[in-house]
Amino acid sequence: MKKLLLSLILLLACQISFGKSLNDITDQYKTVENAQFMMVPQSMVKMLVGQMLNQKEIADKVKNNNASAEDINKVVEKIDSVLYLSLDNCTGSVKSSFNEKVKDLSAYGYKKMEEKPGLGTVYCKEQNGIAKEVVVLITKGGDCDFVQFYGKLKPQEITEIISRISNLKI
Repeated sequence: MKKLLLSLILLLACQISFGKSLNDITDQYKTVENAQFMMVPQSMVKMLVGQMLNQKEIADKVKNNNASAEDINKVVEKIDSVLYLSLDNCTGSVKSSFNEKVKDLSAYGYKKMEEKPGLGTVYCKEQNGIAKEVVVLITKGGDCDFVQFYGKLKPQEITEIISRISNLKI
């Protein structure tokens, strides 16, 4: 009986120690050589999007994809912050290791919203029908970018905006 109880305690301890969160993974990789990491507050997101939408080339592409600056700004208003991690300039083994750890975000409570083979995948974590976090993994052409949006977003708004502007090369 003691052996069984001890085995259960060891099993529970292992489960807790391996139960990493997505933040643990980004914390691990943000310090890797040549990694680029930044946490962008809402005010900076608004400023960046505003500047991008004022560029004629981008504004024309947004218009051609049936999106409007107002649509995009409505979604941006709901974003509290953005975490960005780029491993583009890291070694292939670092990229492979990271991609292996984030290949199935459902283990962290995220739901796959959209996947474009060879381009990337969009996940969200919902609470009461509102996406609290949206994660975009960009794997196009050997890139390894991870973007995590925090806020109170409706999943359909995110997928709609992404589908309208997904062919932009910003």
